[in-house]
Formats: sequence, C-alpha cells, structure tokens
Amino acid sequence: MKALLVSAALVLVAAGCGGEEAGSDLPLGKRVAATATLDPTVHVFAEPVTATLEVVVDSAFVGMRKPEPRIYELTLERLGGGLRAEDCVFLDDIEVNCEAARALGMTAVHFEHADQAIPALESALAQ
Repeated sequence: MKALLVSAALVLVAAGCGGEEAGSDLPLGKRVAATATLDPTVHVFAEPVTATLEVVVDSAFVGMRKPEPRIYELTLERLGGGLRAEDCVFLDDIEVNCEAARALGMTAVHFEHADQAIPALESALAQ
C-alpha cells in the first residue's frame, strides 16, 4: 500500500504503526492523509499532528462528509500523483465509513481498540 487515509480521531493510533519507536511517527515510507468531520469553529489539529500529514480534508470546509464517496475521492485527488483507491488503507472507527472506502476499492481497517487496529493496520500497510 502506498498511502494511509485516517479518520482525524485516529491519527495518534496510526502513529503507533511502522515507526522505529511505537508512536514516534506515522508509518514510514507512506503518504498520510486525514479526513475529518469537524465543527468549523474548532480546529483540532495541532501543529505537531498536521506536520506529519500530507493532506487534511475537513468536511466543514469542503461541503461533504464520510461516508459520501466524493470525500474519499477528493482526498485521493489532493494527495495527487495518480494515487488510486486500491493503493490506500483507510482507518476509521465507524464501520459505515469503512464500508464506503471498501466500495471504492480501498483496504479498510475498522478501529475497535488499539490492540486490534494496530496489527491490522500494520498488516494492511505491508501489502
């Protein structure tokens, strides 16, 4: 897999995968984007988090939200480089959002708890 798309709420879980030290960084050698459904008056991404993300697609500013297919497609477009859905792993804590990502061709990991999600995410990213 070439890229990881992650729900904003799970950026720190994703940081536990693939770094030399658990939690030290987001997966090495992977392009990382976040999709978010946020209150437009509150911007939850602190500088240390946004510095690790190549793209943040915030539904409050783009007029669409998960599980609408267009927000996933917009994230891919913003990542650029001809990235295809099949090249991506999507991590989210809401199953319907994962189902929408799968329908587009992404591998999706439904977050239930860190002990389950981190190994599943590492496995998906290794493919």
